[in-house]
Amino acid sequence: MTSYVIQFQNGMEIPDLSKNQRLLEVARIQSKHDTGYLVSSKINDTNLRQLIMDEYDLTKKDVLIGNMHFQPFSSRY
Repeated sequence: MTSYVIQFQNGMEIPDLSKNQRLLEVARIQSKHDTGYLVSSKINDTNLRQLIMDEYDLTKKDVLIGNMHFQPFSSRY
C-alpha cells in the first residue's frame, strides 16, 4: 500500500470518506485533517482521485492527491 495525502479545495465541505464503502475497499484512512485526509491505498493516485471524483461528483480542481513517498519530511504529518 502507498500513502497519499488527499486535499480538497479550500472552503468546500470535506466529505466523510470513512463512510464510503467503495473507497474503504481500496484504501485505509490514517488520519483526517482540516483540508482532507492521509490514507494508505492499494490503487494508484490517479485511480484514487477518479474514484473520489466519481463518488462525490467532484472535478479535478476540487480534489488533489499527493504521494507521501515524495514528501517524507512533511511537517504536516
